Amino acid sequence: MRIGIFGGAFDPIHYGHLRVAEEVYESLALEKVFFLPTAAPPHKTVGRITSFAHRIKMVQLAIDGVDHFVVSDIEKEIPGHSYSIETLRRLHAAFEPGTGFYFIIGLDAFVELPTWKEYRQLPSYANFVVVDRPGYSKAELEAVLDQYFPGYTYDDNRKEYLLTGQYSVFYRKTTLFGISSTAVRRAVAEGHSIRFLAPPAVEKYIYQERLYAK
Repeated sequence: MRIGIFGGAFDPIHYGHLRVAEEVYESLALEKVFFLPTAAPPHKTVGRITSFAHRIKMVQLAIDGVDHFVVSDIEKEIPGHSYSIETLRRLHAAFEPGTGFYFIIGLDAFVELPTWKEYRQLPSYANFVVVDRPGYSKAELEAVLDQYFPGYTYDDNRKEYLLTGQYSVFYRKTTLFGISSTAVRRAVAEGHSIRFLAPPAVEKYIYQERLYAK
């Protein structure tokens, strides 16, 4: 089984997130993409992130009716901060042996990988799918690999960096949306429309629950 793992705050989820997940799903012939809202992101200030329950609900509303998209609350079960290495270990324990995991991450986040907990162990648990981000280039991805994961080889046909272990790093260009969760929150706070930035059900929920309003 080939499963995509898409973690993030999703505060809120928007069309940019959904399109990335769809294109990676199709490009790598995945069977499912799991959305994993982070319970307590280590890089965010406590109190400045919307409650886990609201963020889970918004993801559920956004992916409703898409059979190959699944939302998971697994990070809520991890005490303390939500570290990707702990999540991947739990996923390995929860799924049958031989399951292939594809960890979806933006290039902007990938270049910060050395700041993550036990980052050198991450490729021992999953393939990385690094998606391009505005203002970043593939050369920056390769700079991280050169410094922290030397010994890799590149398969041009598969657009795949083969690491020394059993897993790989895939680089994928996806449709770039000029949308961010920060911009959505700001628009709500300033009284502007967020129509066509997030799915209608998510938009309705935000206003119904008075999320992000001043």
